[in-house]
Amino acid sequence: ARHDQDAYHLFVVRLLRSGKQETTELTLRRADSSEFRARVDGVAAGDNSGRWRAVLTDITVERAAQEELLRRTEELEVLNRTNRALAGSVEMAAVVGTALDSLREILGVPWAAAWLGDGVGGDAAGGEAAVHLACERFGGSEPRPFRDAAIELGERLARQTIEASRTVAMTGVRATGRGRAETARERAGPVGGALSILLQSESAPVCVLQVMDDQPRTFDAREQALAESIGAATAIAMQRAQLYHRARLDADLRATLLSEVNHRVKNNLSAI
Repeated sequence: ARHDQDAYHLFVVRLLRSGKQETTELTLRRADSSEFRARVDGVAAGDNSGRWRAVLTDITVERAAQEELLRRTEELEVLNRTNRALAGSVEMAAVVGTALDSLREILGVPWAAAWLGDGVGGDAAGGEAAVHLACERFGGSEPRPFRDAAIELGERLARQTIEASRTVAMTGVRATGRGRAETARERAGPVGGALSILLQSESAPVCVLQVMDDQPRTFDAREQALAESIGAATAIAMQRAQLYHRARLDADLRATLLSEVNHRVKNNLSAI
């Protein structure tokens, strides 16, 4: 293959100079232009004729298995690192930031967003989720026009996710094109793919995590399962952060009441 021609040349030079058996891996092209990955074990003829012999071994399946194993290992490392980080987070902002960074890393997407709401439900007339959504964070090195279009699109997808009560994946979606979002879409192009994960928890606020790609992207079942795994850990961490926040508010309130009681007791004792 063209991209391995330099590697092939260097292999032959090394083979003829060393006079020993040399091994390399190359992408070879068949007569019908199809390609496969091969391991080349070569040895020079030893008569200074420049001739050499080689054994070619098709390692396409072996290489694919190694790449799959490496990818799974990397995914497990990200999940493990995410779980540890979420377990040590008691602030909502830190929980959301960790979740978005992990989703971007494990799915290989440039942008991720978190939508927080105050409740779940739907009205009978329009069927729109009865929840006030706010974009808590939009992470990624996106240009401003894309961000505007993606936020508009993200809110609609977040509401669809809440209404469906399940993960929603879409490909080739576009912003509706109202106002400046239309200008943003024309300048930045359509969103190639989006994935929305609903986080369900009893005490934590409603949350929808989203990832977006500007290239055509179909999120398969494995990728959805990875995102939902991060979402499940994030929901637990958000619930813990919410409980911590409430406990801290209760502690502050009790401290204020105790200070007031002490003040009143001191006044009463002074009067007595």
